[in-house]
Amino acid sequence: MADDRISNLPKHILCHILSFLPTEYAFATRILSKKWLPLWLSIPSLDFDQHRSTSLLPSSSSFIQFVYAAILGRPIHQPIKTLRLKGDCSNFHAKILLKAIADRKVENLQIDISNRENYFVFCKLPSTIFTIKTLVVLNLQSANFNVFPSSVHLPSLKSLHLENVRFLDSEYFVNLLNGCPILENLKIEIVAFEFNNDPSFKRKFKTLSNLVRADVIHVMMMHSHVPVRIFCNAEFLRLDEFWDVDIPTFPNLIHMELSLRSNDQWKSVFDILNHCPQLQTFVIENVFWSTDTGSGIWPDTHVVVPECFSSQLRKCVFIDFTGRECEMRFVKFVMQNSTLLRTMAIFSKPDLIHEETHEMLKELASCPRSSAACELLFM
Repeated sequence: MADDRISNLPKHILCHILSFLPTEYAFATRILSKKWLPLWLSIPSLDFDQHRSTSLLPSSSSFIQFVYAAILGRPIHQPIKTLRLKGDCSNFHAKILLKAIADRKVENLQIDISNRENYFVFCKLPSTIFTIKTLVVLNLQSANFNVFPSSVHLPSLKSLHLENVRFLDSEYFVNLLNGCPILENLKIEIVAFEFNNDPSFKRKFKTLSNLVRADVIHVMMMHSHVPVRIFCNAEFLRLDEFWDVDIPTFPNLIHMELSLRSNDQWKSVFDILNHCPQLQTFVIENVFWSTDTGSGIWPDTHVVVPECFSSQLRKCVFIDFTGRECEMRFVKFVMQNSTLLRTMAIFSKPDLIHEETHEMLKELASCPRSSAACELLFM
C-alpha cells in the first residue's frame, strides 16, 4: 500500500489546507482516520452557508446544530481567524453564538442571516458584536439593532461593511463609527436609522482619520445626519447622493464616484470638484428619474476651473449619459480645461436611438481639448 503522504503532513499544515474548504466538507474528512477526526475543530477559518449545505444538512435545524457544534465544540483557546455565516435568521440563537465567537478571538467576521423569501426581514443581533476587540474585518447583512452599547471600542477594526442594516436610534450609528479609530475601508449600503433633528447632532461624528476608501450607497435619512467631513481623508470615495452644504477639502482623494440625482445639481458637482485638489479619476452617473426631462441648471456664475483639472485629472467617466444641455456642457468643459486628461469615456443610456448618439458624438468630437493625449470614448 502506498504511503499516505497527505496524512503524514504536520497538523498545522493539514488545518491550513482544510480552511480553504467549506466547513461541512472539512467536517466530512473526519471519517478518514483517527488523526483526521479532531482536525476540523482546529481549522483557522470557518465557512457556513445554509443554502450550499442542503445536500449534507437538509434541514434548517441540522444546519444550526452543525454551526453550534463547530463553534461551541472548539477549544476556547483555539482562535478563529475568519468566520463566515450565511443562512436564514429564524432559528439562530445569535447571542450564544456571538459570545462563543468573541471568546475565540475572531478577526474576520462575516454574517449574512437574511431571509431568502423576504429581503426585508431583519434578524435582531445582540450589540455584543461591537465589543469584540480582536475584529479586523466586520461584514454584516440584513441585521437589526434595537439595543446598542453606550460606548463602542473596536481598536483593531480596519474594514466595515454594512448592508441592509437597521439601527433603532441614530445615536447607535454615531457610536459605531466613532468606535473605529483605525478604520480604513467603509462600505454602507441600504442602512437606515431614525431621524434626529438635534442641530448639534452632526458635531458628534468624529473624522475617520485613517480612512482610505468609503462607499456610501443609499443610506436612508443619512442626508439629515452624517457630515461629509468624516470621509475627508479618503483616497477613494463613492457617494450615491450628495447631501451636505458644508463641503470639506479632500486632500488625499484621487478617485471619486458621484451619482447625479437631479439634473439641477451641477453647481454642487463643481463645488465638490473644487475641494478635490489631487483628483485623478472622476466618475459621474445619472440616476435621476426619466421624468426629469429638463435641460438642467448650469451654474449661473462664472465656473471656476477646479485645481485638479489643471494639474491632476487623468480620467473622467460619464455613465448613463443622455445628451442634455448641461451634460454636453460638462463634458466639453472637462475636455477644454483638463491639461493632463487622457480619457473622456461616455456611456450613453441604452434607450437612446442611434441617430441621437451619433449627433452627440459628432458634436463632442469637434470640441477643442486642452490635452493632446485626450481620447474620447463614446459607448
